[in-house]
Amino acid sequence: MNREDLEKVMYMLLENTPEKITSKDVSIIFANFMVYKGMANYWPDIENVVEEVMVEHLIKQSMTLMVEKDENLAIEDANNFLEKICNGV
Repeated sequence: MNREDLEKVMYMLLENTPEKITSKDVSIIFANFMVYKGMANYWPDIENVVEEVMVEHLIKQSMTLMVEKDENLAIEDANNFLEKICNGV
């Protein structure tokens, strides 16, 4: 399994696991995956890829939440402004 394949697996895992997955659950998934694929001796390489993909995913997720929050605030401000205009305040 090359780095690109491992990244694909990581993204699938991140996108398809429950929101409230625990660190223990993630550890079990990785341990089982590595044992199943006979890749335990590649852990240093795998750890680097996992870390990079996780950090990238967390940054994207954080940015998405910030944009959604900003959009919601803008909509709320616009609604408040229009309400004031309509009510003559």
